[in-house]
Amino acid sequence: MSSSAVVGGGGDWDGDGRLCDQRDDNQDQEQGGREDRNAAVATEDKVDVPWNQPWKLPKHAVQAARVYMGRLTGTFSLQFVILLFLAYCFVKGTLYSFLESAILPYFQSYVKVSGERYHDYLTIAALPWSMKAVFAMISDVIPIRGYHKSYYIGFAGVTAACALTIIASGRFTSDTADAAAMLFFLSHMGVVVVDLLCEGRYAARMRENPGSGPDLVTWVWTSYMTGQLIAAFTVGFLADAGYIRQMFWICVPLAAQITIPVAKGYLQEPRNEPPVTTVLWSKLRLYKRMFSLAACMAVIAMGLVFVALYGTGTTKLVYALMASVVLCTLSLKLMPRTLALANIYMFLVQALYIQFSGVGQFFMTAGPECLPNGPQFSYVFFQTTSSVVEAIFGAIGVTLFQTVFSGWRFQSIFWTTTCIRVFASIFDIALIQRWNLAIGVSDEAMFLIGDRSLYRIAYMLDFMPMVVLTSKLCPKNMESTVYALLAGYQNFGQAIAKALGAFLIESAGIRAQVPCDFTNFGTVMTIGHMLLPLLAMPLTFFMIPNALLTDDLSKHRSAILGLVCQMWREVHNRMGTEAAMTTATPQAACGRSHELTAYWKKIHGHCWCLLLVLVLLCLIEPPCTRPETHQSPAMFGIIGSLWEFVTSFVWGPTPEQVMASIRAGVLPQRFIHTVARCKTYPGGPERFPVPDAKVDWKIPFPGYAPVFYEATVVKKKPVWADDPDNTKSITYNVVDSVHKVDRTSAHGPYTVTKEGHPLNPMGRTGIKGRGLLGRFGPNHAADPVVTRWKRNPVTHAVEYDKDGNPILQFVAILRKDCGLWALPGGMVDPGEVASATVKREFGEEALNALELSPAEAETLKGELDELFHPDSAVVAYKGYVDDPRNTDNAWMETTAVSIHDSDGSLLDKFKLQGGDDASEAKWADYHPGMKLYASHTMFMAIAYEYRKRELQQ
Repeated sequence: MSSSAVVGGGGDWDGDGRLCDQRDDNQDQEQGGREDRNAAVATEDKVDVPWNQPWKLPKHAVQAARVYMGRLTGTFSLQFVILLFLAYCFVKGTLYSFLESAILPYFQSYVKVSGERYHDYLTIAALPWSMKAVFAMISDVIPIRGYHKSYYIGFAGVTAACALTIIASGRFTSDTADAAAMLFFLSHMGVVVVDLLCEGRYAARMRENPGSGPDLVTWVWTSYMTGQLIAAFTVGFLADAGYIRQMFWICVPLAAQITIPVAKGYLQEPRNEPPVTTVLWSKLRLYKRMFSLAACMAVIAMGLVFVALYGTGTTKLVYALMASVVLCTLSLKLMPRTLALANIYMFLVQALYIQFSGVGQFFMTAGPECLPNGPQFSYVFFQTTSSVVEAIFGAIGVTLFQTVFSGWRFQSIFWTTTCIRVFASIFDIALIQRWNLAIGVSDEAMFLIGDRSLYRIAYMLDFMPMVVLTSKLCPKNMESTVYALLAGYQNFGQAIAKALGAFLIESAGIRAQVPCDFTNFGTVMTIGHMLLPLLAMPLTFFMIPNALLTDDLSKHRSAILGLVCQMWREVHNRMGTEAAMTTATPQAACGRSHELTAYWKKIHGHCWCLLLVLVLLCLIEPPCTRPETHQSPAMFGIIGSLWEFVTSFVWGPTPEQVMASIRAGVLPQRFIHTVARCKTYPGGPERFPVPDAKVDWKIPFPGYAPVFYEATVVKKKPVWADDPDNTKSITYNVVDSVHKVDRTSAHGPYTVTKEGHPLNPMGRTGIKGRGLLGRFGPNHAADPVVTRWKRNPVTHAVEYDKDGNPILQFVAILRKDCGLWALPGGMVDPGEVASATVKREFGEEALNALELSPAEAETLKGELDELFHPDSAVVAYKGYVDDPRNTDNAWMETTAVSIHDSDGSLLDKFKLQGGDDASEAKWADYHPGMKLYASHTMFMAIAYEYRKRELQQ
């Protein structure tokens, strides 16, 4: 979040909307001492070079520093320079960076909230930056004991210190996390007030001494960058060491120390006479429009706090859209047109780049229990190393702006930077989708290249022209207030982007807490970081002046006026009106708006007809389940996911989306395979003991010595098993074209050792080799979950148990190998897809299809095709199975497909009979917690919740 560079004095609009000079009541008192200070600067014998001439660096850095500091302190006084260092190094630099960085480990590892809730807390914590204008107006209108700034800075430091003390000493949990978020809000508010009022004061000093302005800005930004580096080299190490809550004790003195130099008068703020605390009603009435705009922004920001804490995703969406409309309307109403359009553009640029900060940070730092194949960055890397890289490339962005883009036009710069930001997002999406691993690029490299390098350059290239544009549009002597308003608008645009991000996260079913689900994260990133930001490109030509960065914008016509005039000429050209083509002035051409209105009435019917046709096309062809494929191209995967996501808003959630939400509630919060670590391998040796704490491959286990085992049946090289003498031809993490075997995992790319052995993505099992499984790596199976409601034989009504729950019956088989009841199912044959496997296995194990005659088998095939029609099949689960046959190098993964006969008309024609690997088949009543083979209990729990919800609807 950018806090914006605020330079300049105060100003406001009068009652008629014209710009007028806003000077503090004490400004005349400051005028008297200016001549003496300027004279002192003029006699400074250490400054040999005029300020506006190129300054050459002396031979020795120490001498250069002495010359610079002598010039700085001689102009502004040592006390004022010290105050700025303490404010911008320790408050704006170190403290603000601490709050930005430490909030992630605090809520993730200490308070332990979900990623979605953390995203809301980020929105709340950053909202004070959207309220800068109201803080500026309050300090201007209500002096305390004659001072407009000093007491407010002192109160801000004390408030932040108290809030940070409670954070450091309090023991907050997920139940009290809302209070912790409000404490972060107060802490940020303290930083905002110190930053804003110190900016206002040093801006006034620069107006008094314009020749030394660059020196002072250099000092401020050097202090700020120094503070950032201090925080960057501290937070990550403390967080990884476990001092998450304790690190905030460091922040307490950083916030409180600013009160000391302010109390000693280092701010050098003139005092009003009489020195009383009062409300300057005359100024309030004079600048009522500006105050109204600032007050509305503050009210809307506080409303967003309430919505973020207690609202649903839809509520956040509606509030964000309404707030955007209100703020844009107020900007057009109360600001000059050119300034208002540019302000709205900068607000929309921030709002359309949707923020997924909370979930994104959780994705990058989530542990193996949440995201087994995720980046799993340490806090040292994520907060320290990447911050240093970000600072370096931010400087590169500033350099590029100065050397390459400074001669461009505003419109060209803004649409170019939009394209760069969109391009930089490709790297984030590739990291989320794990494409980088397929091309051999590490997570760390992909993250640094995209998010911390290219995006940072793009951000600075976007931010710098915004500063230049704002400075050129702000009238003289009112820069501070207008900067505060525009900075508030831009920061509130980011808050709106976070609210929209929260809506997309909830709608997409993304879950950043165990059990995690980032399935649709790549899709929402594509929408929020690539598609929506592109909407800002055409707005550039409507709302931004087509002027050079060096032009005087006070005489430059608004871009939208030129566009309207151009449209007017084109309209009259089509209507055969030659007079409009030769109109002397644009104002005269644009004045004949009634003819333009008549033309719109003529064509608007065609526009509505075209829109109606598009809507009808969507309704005629509703979204359908995509056919099952093995490895579709990445771009087609994004487009298909995007289509499914967008159409869900029209037709409601798809069965797959409903099933995904149910899985999030049914699956265990922290998955550690247990059956795959049973003491004795089926028909084989005892496993090497693996405690829960040592299951993860990333955790060192020096004494780990798994037993090698491969069953005799596997060693005989059956057709369903890999040839152990030809393992070099196996290609992992792809569809093996040589052997026609799908070796991809539902959990993403898995590790392959230097010896060519794949590693179980869920961790150690205590035995290596293939065991009873035929394939190295994932062995894919398919399990049909065939169900019906238990009905009264007389009334055919659904029967309920004693607790009032409907009774679901499912087809169960008794396995010959272990004697446990299970779902029918089996292995996916080479070249076969799971949808074909579930039909084949159901027929073989539950209907004894292998014993039927050819004619009977053909009839059964047609009946099974009807039962397992794609429109009625829903994937209940796809992924790892905690199976006793799993080893370190071979494991089971399955696709459990739910098939339900709602009225019994389809399943009544089937006679259940055990066959193949099943000794018996029957209809079994499901009850929660019943023991079934392997992970089949979990599959039934998911299917039951889905069918129960379907019945209730």
